[in-house]
Amino acid sequence: MSSPLFLSLPHWNQIPGLRHGFSTRVGGVSEGPYAALNLKYPTGENETFEAVRENRHRLGQALELDASRWVACRQCHGAGIQTVDASHAGRGALSQEAGLPETDGLITADSQVPLLIQVADCLPILLVAPEVHAVGAVHAGWRGTQAQILTRAIERLCAEFGAEPAQIQVAIGPGIGFEQFEVGPEVAEAFADQIDLNDSRVARSKGGKYHLDLVEINRRQALLAGLSPAAIWSLDRCTVSEPELFFSFRRDSGVTGRLGGLIGWVD
Repeated sequence: MSSPLFLSLPHWNQIPGLRHGFSTRVGGVSEGPYAALNLKYPTGENETFEAVRENRHRLGQALELDASRWVACRQCHGAGIQTVDASHAGRGALSQEAGLPETDGLITADSQVPLLIQVADCLPILLVAPEVHAVGAVHAGWRGTQAQILTRAIERLCAEFGAEPAQIQVAIGPGIGFEQFEVGPEVAEAFADQIDLNDSRVARSKGGKYHLDLVEINRRQALLAGLSPAAIWSLDRCTVSEPELFFSFRRDSGVTGRLGGLIGWVD
C-alpha cells in the first residue's frame, strides 16, 4: 500500500480496517523550501493554506483517511497525551491553531478519527492494539524521548482501552539518524538515568559532544513497557541524509516543511 506520498509497514497493511503511513515530501503542491508535500500550515512567505490543504487532501485520499477529520496537536516537545473520540474529529485539520494544545501524543479507539503527528527530524511513532481496536501516535524528539512519551502512550492504551502490552505493536518512522544526531553533553546527560552513555550501541562520544540513537532509546523503552521485540519496527530512514525524500529541520536550518505520521481505522 506504500506510494510516493508515504511509507508503510507491509504487515500492518494486513490488519483489517487499519490505515497508516509516514509521509514523504514527494507528491504535493508546495513550493520553495516547503516543496512539495508539506503538511504544516504556513510558517513562511513561500507557503499557503491552500497548498497545505491540498497536500493533506492528497495524502488522505492515498491512505483512505478523510483529511477533514484528522486530529492534530499543537506540539510542544513535551509528553502530554490526549485521548480523542468522534467529538474531536477535525481538530487541527484545517488550521494549526485548532489542534489540541500542549499535546504530543494522541490515542483513540474510534473509527473515522485519524491521528496526525508532524515532524521534521523528531521521530513519528505509531501504535496499534488490534485486539481492542486502538491506535496511537506520538511525537518523540529528544525531549519527548527523555520524558518517555512512548512509554506513557503504551500505558494509556492499556489503562483506557484494556490493551495488554503484549498486544501492542509499534512502528518508528523516519527521523534524524544516529550518525546525524549530535548533541552537547547536557543533552546526553539528561538520558543518563535511562541509558549507559558508554554503550556504543546507543551513545557515542566525539570531540566533547555525543551522538544519540533516538530510535534505539525508544525501542528499549517499549521493551521495558512489556512489548515483544518482534512487535517493534523501525523504518530505519534518516531525514537529514535523504533530502530528496524527507524534510529536515536541522539540515535546512529550520526553514522546511513537515512530514506526518498518520494512523486510523476505516471500518
